[in-house]
Amino acid sequence: MHVIEQSFAIFVLPFCFESSTFAARVAAVERDRLESGEPPWPVWERRRFPKDDLLRHVADYLNPPPGVTPTAYLWTLSNQVLRSPRGLGLGRDMVGLWLSHRQRPATGQDGPETPGSGPLPLQVDTIDLALFGVGMGYLIFRTRLGSRKADDWLDFLNGFRFIDRPGQVDLLFSRRTGKDQVSPFYPPLAASSDRAAEGRGVVMHLVSGLLGRLAPDDGWWREVFVPGQMLPFYALQFGQVSPPGEQPDEQPRMLYRLRKFFRAGQALVPSADDLRPDHPALLPYADRMWFSLTLEGGGFVAFDPPDTDFWTSTMVEHLQEQYFLLFLLALHQRCTLMTLSEQVCARWLREDQPELIERFTQLRESLLEFTARGYFTQVMQRDNHHRCFRAWQRVFEVEPLYREVRDEVTDLHGMLMLRKTERIRQLGEEQRGYSERLNIWFGVVAVLLGLPSVALAFLQVIQETSPQVARLSVLGAMALGGLLILLHRLWHGRQNRRSD
Repeated sequence: MHVIEQSFAIFVLPFCFESSTFAARVAAVERDRLESGEPPWPVWERRRFPKDDLLRHVADYLNPPPGVTPTAYLWTLSNQVLRSPRGLGLGRDMVGLWLSHRQRPATGQDGPETPGSGPLPLQVDTIDLALFGVGMGYLIFRTRLGSRKADDWLDFLNGFRFIDRPGQVDLLFSRRTGKDQVSPFYPPLAASSDRAAEGRGVVMHLVSGLLGRLAPDDGWWREVFVPGQMLPFYALQFGQVSPPGEQPDEQPRMLYRLRKFFRAGQALVPSADDLRPDHPALLPYADRMWFSLTLEGGGFVAFDPPDTDFWTSTMVEHLQEQYFLLFLLALHQRCTLMTLSEQVCARWLREDQPELIERFTQLRESLLEFTARGYFTQVMQRDNHHRCFRAWQRVFEVEPLYREVRDEVTDLHGMLMLRKTERIRQLGEEQRGYSERLNIWFGVVAVLLGLPSVALAFLQVIQETSPQVARLSVLGAMALGGLLILLHRLWHGRQNRRSD
């Protein structure tokens, strides 16, 4: 079998950043210019998210009406920067992908692998950048392979998703410098490479070069998925597939390889359940056509599709736009919840109680914002689109993750507020005890000074009392005051015991 020309692969690198810097990041993308020439070129061009078939509230979330502050932005790398040698130089026939893979046996056969390597011609159609206000970003490589061999596509999907494996998955850049002459070339916008003179680097050099320009020496972004790995979304249409009965295992085994992202020629030992056409990881679309959905990525697979305008044009456009958007939104929900869960763990380790309460309050507000603006259960009205979106949510375990993060944030925030309330109550009781003790001492002073003063004043009025009688009167008044204070404290203590 061979791969039909309309096939493509999109690779997504999720990353996170501090949500409070969202406006600053957007401004940095908007003002990014390539200065190595006149006039300077804008590196990124604003574009809108696909809106066809979107529900109204989802469309307003992605592409808000005028006057509403956007919570998500989408840009595409300008064509000049993408194609020009002043930028990335990723024009047609200007870049090749070198995979240190294994030499395969004949197609459709499994056998021992022998060492070998070979170049695969790579075409990068465009590079997109999406930023969301909750602190999530996605760098998106839209690619296709200049080969119609099924084995090459399997190796490509297996290898290109690893962005930082020098010597195993390398990008080999080259450009035409004359008639029938090709020379090594290293893109000026890519991060420095030890083998730049050979025109050799890895995908991470492109990633670091593009994202690093937005905030040099800042380290403002961080990977969310498995470090050094992207998630592929592909659309592969195979032609000249053997009719059922001749090689009944060819089609199921190809689906199995794609689902596992295995290299071509890699020895397979699938179980009978793995080869079932109704496998849980497969979502039927039409006869001999499925969506393949896994935690590592997935896409659309068709065997011998009809040669009509719908399959060669319309369906390809739907896969590139609407169906990829469904994949991206479900992935966005998963990555956002994973990031929030990570922040719960990281912030809980802080011992500063006031700071901990403030951070969990911010975390709770972030979760509420995501719930109100980004936690969709339906994105499109069409049945196939809705089934696909719900399937991606199920594979990415969005609902269990949401419940887990919601319970974590709610319970821990509630416990912190309970601790704060208990502390306030304790401080109040301590303050009341202090006030009561202060009042008692003031009463003691008033009684001990007041009663003798009254007694002396009375004796001075009658002026017939001897000094001894006066002294005895004063002492008696002080004793009476002390007795009254003692009785008052006994009565107050009894009342406190009754209230407890």
